[in-house]
Amino acid sequence: MLDAIKNRCSVRKYRPEQIKDEELNIILEAARMAPSGKNDRKAKIYVFQNPEKMEELGRIFLEAALAGNAEGIPAAMASFMKRKTYHFCFHAPTFLLVTYEKENYNALANTACLLENAMLAATELSIGSCYLNIGRRCAKDEGLQNFLKQFGYTDEEEVTGGLALGYPDGEPTRNKKTEGNEIVWIR
Repeated sequence: MLDAIKNRCSVRKYRPEQIKDEELNIILEAARMAPSGKNDRKAKIYVFQNPEKMEELGRIFLEAALAGNAEGIPAAMASFMKRKTYHFCFHAPTFLLVTYEKENYNALANTACLLENAMLAATELSIGSCYLNIGRRCAKDEGLQNFLKQFGYTDEEEVTGGLALGYPDGEPTRNKKTEGNEIVWIR
């Protein structure tokens, strides 16, 4: 497990072939086993693999950002998103969009645990991943909510996180993880 933690990194370039169902099922199983506050397990994971639906989702994210409906995305970032080379999940063939029931105090923490489990399982399987917050930033966008309703999304849930998944195209850049995140000892 420690090797997966040390080797996990954000992958931003993927090969086009889809990950195998067996591998995806292992990743999803790991995600579903994540701890959650009060053990409530109320997350819903939307698994996008349809290229047309993923392109549509990307357009919705871009439109939300340009319209100012993406919380915390400054105009410069929205402008960057307009570039032809930009893709919301770096052209990964699989994208997990996580939602949680609204007003759940633990929703973001639970989603982070769920996605971390998924990233560690993906790393063990030599599958690249990248944690993405664009969905969370656009959670209140009506266009996004309406798009998701075709897949069973309800007014009682909201987007809390996302994860790109796919086979890395080349060797990913690995940042040094021993810096930052200060430790304060109280003995």
